[in-house]
Amino acid sequence: MPASEAEVIDIGCGDGRLLDILASSCPKGWSLYGIDWSKEAIDRVKQKGYVGRDGDVSKIDLSDWQNKFDLAISHQLIEHVRDPREVLQKFASILRPGGIISIETPDIHSWDFKLLHDRYWSVYHIPRHFYIFSRENFIKLAEEVGLELVSVKPLVNPVAWIHSIQGYFADHKYLGPVFS
Repeated sequence: MPASEAEVIDIGCGDGRLLDILASSCPKGWSLYGIDWSKEAIDRVKQKGYVGRDGDVSKIDLSDWQNKFDLAISHQLIEHVRDPREVLQKFASILRPGGIISIETPDIHSWDFKLLHDRYWSVYHIPRHFYIFSRENFIKLAEEVGLELVSVKPLVNPVAWIHSIQGYFADHKYLGPVFS
Protein backbone atom coordinates (compact mmCIF):
# COMPACT_ATOMS: atom_id res chain seq x y z
CA MET A 1 0.00 0.00 0.00
CA PRO A 2 1.58 3.35 -0.98
CA ALA A 3 2.13 6.05 1.60
CA SER A 4 -0.77 8.46 1.87
CA GLU A 5 1.67 11.38 1.82
CA ALA A 6 4.89 11.70 -0.16
CA GLU A 7 7.10 14.33 -1.76
CA VAL A 8 7.82 13.31 -5.36
CA ILE A 9 9.97 15.03 -7.98
CA ASP A 10 10.38 14.40 -11.70
CA ILE A 11 13.79 15.68 -12.77
CA GLY A 12 13.64 16.45 -16.48
CA CYS A 13 9.86 16.65 -16.29
CA GLY A 14 9.17 18.43 -19.58
CA ASP A 15 5.62 19.73 -19.53
CA GLY A 16 4.62 17.47 -16.62
CA ARG A 17 3.07 14.46 -18.36
CA LEU A 18 4.48 12.00 -15.83
CA LEU A 19 3.38 14.31 -13.01
CA ASP A 20 -0.14 14.19 -14.50
CA ILE A 21 -0.07 10.39 -14.43
CA LEU A 22 1.12 10.41 -10.83
CA ALA A 23 -1.54 12.94 -9.84
CA SER A 24 -4.30 10.79 -11.32
CA SER A 25 -3.09 7.45 -9.98
CA CYS A 26 -1.40 8.10 -6.63
CA PRO A 27 -2.83 9.12 -3.26
CA LYS A 28 -4.10 12.71 -3.10
CA GLY A 29 -1.62 13.50 -0.33
CA TRP A 30 1.35 13.26 -2.68
CA SER A 31 3.04 16.60 -3.41
CA LEU A 32 4.43 16.73 -6.93
CA TYR A 33 7.43 18.74 -8.14
CA GLY A 34 9.28 19.07 -11.42
CA ILE A 35 12.57 20.39 -12.73
CA ASP A 36 13.26 21.08 -16.39
CA TRP A 37 15.70 23.26 -18.33
CA SER A 38 12.81 24.83 -20.26
CA LYS A 39 11.11 27.80 -18.61
CA GLU A 40 8.12 27.33 -20.93
CA ALA A 41 7.72 23.70 -19.83
CA ILE A 42 7.94 24.68 -16.16
CA ASP A 43 5.39 27.43 -16.71
CA ARG A 44 3.00 24.71 -17.94
CA VAL A 45 3.91 22.51 -14.96
CA LYS A 46 3.06 25.36 -12.58
CA GLN A 47 -0.20 26.08 -14.44
CA LYS A 48 -1.19 22.48 -13.71
CA GLY A 49 -0.67 23.12 -10.00
CA TYR A 50 2.70 21.46 -9.44
CA VAL A 51 5.79 23.07 -7.95
CA GLY A 52 8.42 23.59 -10.61
CA ARG A 53 11.88 25.00 -11.16
CA ASP A 54 13.53 25.72 -14.46
CA GLY A 55 17.24 25.59 -15.12
CA ASP A 56 20.14 23.32 -15.93
CA VAL A 57 19.98 20.50 -13.39
CA SER A 58 23.78 20.62 -13.17
CA LYS A 59 23.70 24.25 -12.06
CA ILE A 60 20.37 24.76 -10.31
CA ASP A 61 20.57 25.34 -6.55
CA LEU A 62 18.61 22.65 -4.74
CA SER A 63 20.06 23.25 -1.28
CA ASP A 64 16.64 24.18 0.10
CA TRP A 65 15.36 20.76 -1.03
CA GLN A 66 18.00 18.75 0.88
CA ASN A 67 16.51 15.50 2.27
CA LYS A 68 13.05 16.49 0.99
CA PHE A 69 11.91 13.81 -1.44
CA ASP A 70 10.61 10.31 -0.88
CA LEU A 71 10.78 9.56 -4.59
CA ALA A 72 12.84 11.17 -7.35
CA ILE A 73 12.35 10.18 -10.98
CA SER A 74 14.87 10.98 -13.69
CA HIS A 75 14.23 9.16 -16.94
CA GLN A 76 16.36 9.74 -20.02
CA LEU A 77 18.30 12.63 -18.48
CA ILE A 78 21.61 11.49 -16.93
CA GLU A 79 23.14 10.77 -20.36
CA HIS A 80 22.62 14.44 -21.28
CA VAL A 81 24.68 16.00 -18.46
CA ARG A 82 28.36 16.87 -18.63
CA ASP A 83 29.16 15.59 -15.11
CA PRO A 84 26.93 12.64 -14.19
CA ARG A 85 28.74 12.08 -10.88
CA GLU A 86 27.95 15.62 -9.74
CA VAL A 87 24.33 15.31 -10.86
CA LEU A 88 23.87 11.93 -9.13
CA GLN A 89 25.31 13.44 -5.94
CA LYS A 90 22.79 16.26 -6.25
CA PHE A 91 19.98 13.74 -6.75
CA ALA A 92 21.13 11.76 -3.70
CA SER A 93 21.22 14.93 -1.59
CA ILE A 94 17.54 15.75 -2.18
CA LEU A 95 16.36 12.27 -1.12
CA ARG A 96 15.14 11.68 2.42
CA PRO A 97 16.82 8.82 4.25
CA GLY A 98 15.19 5.74 2.75
CA GLY A 99 14.09 7.70 -0.33
CA ILE A 100 14.07 6.08 -3.74
CA ILE A 101 15.31 7.36 -7.09
CA SER A 102 14.28 5.86 -10.40
CA ILE A 103 16.80 6.48 -13.18
CA GLU A 104 16.39 5.33 -16.76
CA THR A 105 19.23 5.62 -19.26
CA PRO A 106 20.38 3.76 -22.38
CA ASP A 107 22.71 0.77 -21.85
CA ILE A 108 25.62 0.25 -24.21
CA HIS A 109 25.60 -3.46 -23.39
CA SER A 110 21.91 -3.99 -24.17
CA TRP A 111 20.96 -6.56 -26.77
CA ASP A 112 19.56 -3.87 -29.05
CA PHE A 113 22.94 -2.11 -28.94
CA LYS A 114 24.63 -5.40 -29.86
CA LEU A 115 22.27 -5.76 -32.80
CA LEU A 116 22.43 -2.17 -34.07
CA HIS A 117 25.71 -0.71 -32.79
CA ASP A 118 27.66 -0.57 -36.00
CA ARG A 119 25.71 2.40 -37.29
CA TYR A 120 22.04 2.30 -36.52
CA TRP A 121 21.67 2.36 -32.73
CA SER A 122 19.82 5.67 -32.51
CA VAL A 123 20.74 6.26 -28.89
CA TYR A 124 24.15 7.68 -29.80
CA HIS A 125 22.48 11.11 -30.26
CA ILE A 126 25.85 12.83 -30.54
CA PRO A 127 26.26 15.59 -29.31
CA ARG A 128 23.10 15.46 -27.15
CA HIS A 129 24.24 12.38 -25.20
CA PHE A 130 27.50 13.05 -23.42
CA TYR A 131 27.62 9.61 -21.77
CA ILE A 132 26.31 6.21 -22.74
CA PHE A 133 26.48 3.93 -19.73
CA SER A 134 26.80 0.21 -19.36
CA ARG A 135 24.95 -1.50 -16.54
CA GLU A 136 28.27 -2.10 -14.79
CA ASN A 137 29.70 1.42 -14.96
CA PHE A 138 26.37 3.01 -13.98
CA ILE A 139 26.07 0.72 -10.94
CA LYS A 140 29.63 1.60 -9.93
CA LEU A 141 28.98 5.34 -10.29
CA ALA A 142 25.70 5.16 -8.34
CA GLU A 143 27.38 3.25 -5.51
CA GLU A 144 30.32 5.70 -5.44
CA VAL A 145 27.94 8.61 -4.76
CA GLY A 146 26.23 6.69 -1.96
CA LEU A 147 23.12 5.38 -3.69
CA GLU A 148 22.07 1.90 -2.60
CA LEU A 149 20.84 -0.08 -5.59
CA VAL A 150 17.59 -1.94 -5.11
CA SER A 151 17.01 -3.07 -8.68
CA VAL A 152 18.67 -2.67 -12.08
CA LYS A 153 16.63 -3.92 -15.01
CA PRO A 154 16.85 -3.53 -18.77
CA LEU A 155 13.93 -1.82 -20.49
CA VAL A 156 12.88 -1.83 -24.10
CA ASN A 157 12.86 1.65 -25.62
CA PRO A 158 10.41 1.62 -28.56
CA VAL A 159 11.31 5.16 -29.61
CA ALA A 160 14.96 4.17 -30.01
CA TRP A 161 13.92 1.16 -32.09
CA ILE A 162 11.79 3.31 -34.36
CA HIS A 163 14.61 5.78 -34.94
CA SER A 164 17.12 2.96 -35.45
CA ILE A 165 14.96 1.25 -38.06
CA GLN A 166 14.28 4.57 -39.77
CA GLY A 167 18.03 5.22 -40.01
CA TYR A 168 18.65 1.78 -41.48
CA PHE A 169 15.89 2.15 -44.07
CA ALA A 170 17.01 5.66 -45.02
CA ASP A 171 20.57 4.43 -45.64
CA HIS A 172 19.34 1.52 -47.72
CA LYS A 173 16.94 3.56 -49.82
CA TYR A 174 13.92 1.63 -48.54
CA LEU A 175 12.22 4.88 -47.68
CA GLY A 176 11.30 6.83 -50.75
CA PRO A 177 9.89 10.32 -50.80
CA VAL A 178 6.90 10.78 -48.54
CA PHE A 179 5.12 12.87 -51.18
CA SER A 180 5.49 12.28 -54.90
